[in-house]
Amino acid sequence: MTRGDVNYVVTEYGVASLMGKSVKERALALITIAHPKFRNELLDWAKQRKLVPPEVLPFPELEYPEGLKKYANLKDGTRILLRPIKPSDATLKQHLFYALSKESVRNRYLGSIKAMPMKRVWPYVVVDYENEMSIVATIEERGTENLIGIGSYVKIPHTTTAEVSFAVRDDWQNKGVGTLLLNHLIEIAKKKGLTGLTAWVSVDNSRMMHVFKKCGYPMKYKIEGDLYYVLIDISKSQNTGRSF
Repeated sequence: MTRGDVNYVVTEYGVASLMGKSVKERALALITIAHPKFRNELLDWAKQRKLVPPEVLPFPELEYPEGLKKYANLKDGTRILLRPIKPSDATLKQHLFYALSKESVRNRYLGSIKAMPMKRVWPYVVVDYENEMSIVATIEERGTENLIGIGSYVKIPHTTTAEVSFAVRDDWQNKGVGTLLLNHLIEIAKKKGLTGLTAWVSVDNSRMMHVFKKCGYPMKYKIEGDLYYVLIDISKSQNTGRSF
């Protein structure tokens, strides 16, 4: 069969959606659903044949956590998929960045970033699913999957706390995407034994602060310069948002 005749490939390690994707995207999608033992061998093979760029990071030798996928409904009833990010999402992650307004970029990266070259994307899409986790919110648009938001945490070494960050496409803000991402990350973090989440938030980013305050867990925050330092205690379940 020609590549144009194949929309999906299914293995015991996941589903690769190939429709409308480039050769690079197809290669990464197929490697993602290979046995973890052989993924980096396949990646090296693809690099040698210039199917994927050399800066692609090695795959974690862990199975993709299919069990962390879940569907959810937004305030307006729109059904979205929440799932862990995977290396084949590199182009989608890049598209999400360029769909963000300057204000949203500044809120996410706490500074002005004008470009997101592919070599900068890889660390965001290759995660170990243990000490770091990224959950993407996706929808079907014109027959293809697109990212409308992403929430991530990275465990702070030698602690049971992780730092979180979020980005939601501007045309999908104020619809509950950020809240769903945060709730799903908290659910995962608690199962991983984490007891707290921290974040640095611009004092102008009232939307993100609102999401944190209504998450249902005790929250403390203080102002440092033009940023809020936020600490959420996910070992409890009562929200008592207040400053230090």
